Formats: sequence, structure tokens, C-alpha cells
Amino acid sequence: MMKVTDNMKLRYLLISAISGLAVSLIIHFLTMFNVYKAPGWLLLSITGWMFLVWMATSGYIKQIGQMDDVRNPWKEAMRHCPDWLEYLTYFFIVYAIINFALSLSFEPTEGFFNLDVPRHKIRGLSGFWLAFFSTGIAIAVGRNRIKN
Repeated sequence: MMKVTDNMKLRYLLISAISGLAVSLIIHFLTMFNVYKAPGWLLLSITGWMFLVWMATSGYIKQIGQMDDVRNPWKEAMRHCPDWLEYLTYFFIVYAIINFALSLSFEPTEGFFNLDVPRHKIRGLSGFWLAFFSTGIAIAVGRNRIKN
């Protein structure tokens, strides 16, 4: 039986986060330009995917925090990833917050759990996908560079 190493886990996180970011960008732009409205099951699946990536990412942030002389694991990881990736991640985080604020509406909806999500809400949600997947990429790259 093959042993799963930390390098393999980092590689899986990186592949999952990169592919998640690509899918999120595609859905975000298609929704933003009214080309395609993703079905509810797809939105739910990508959101679940985002949480899986975030769980792995937070585990690596915790690992970095347990190293010697590391007071801020986030800054430590970002210090080791390329500048463009750090700035891209911060851009997506700010973009997600602004995009979410713009997508808020207080109009009544049908029922408690409705998978028929309007376009402006998909844009608000997909901004968070971009932020979380980009964070996963940055932390995985930073953790890999710290280790090497």
C-alpha cells in the first residue's frame, strides 16, 4: 500500500485549488456577462469543494503556526510565495467582500432552501470561491517553499 506523504497532500491541495479557481473564474465571468446561469446543484458542489480546500488550507496554516519563531502563520506563508500570487490573493479577498456587499438584497425568497439562485447572488458567492481557492494556492505554495 502506498504511503501518502506531505508532498503528495500539498500537490493534491494545489491541483484542487487551481482547478477550483479555474472553474470559479469561468462561472463568475459567464454569470457576470449573462452568458450562462449555473444550476443550483453545481453551485452547491463548488461551494462544498471550496470548503474541502479550505479545510486542507487551514491545516497547513496551523502547521506553519507550530513552527519555531512563527507568530503569524499567514504572513509567514505569504512571505514565501511569489509576490504576484500574494497580491492576487489579497485582490480576490477584497473583491469577494465588495462583490458580496453589492450582491446583497433583502427581498423575500421562496422557502428556506431554494437552489434557484439569481444571477447577482451567484456573483456574490463566486467571489468567495475565488478568494478561498486563491488562498489555498498561496498557502500550498508558501508551505512547500518553507519546507524546502
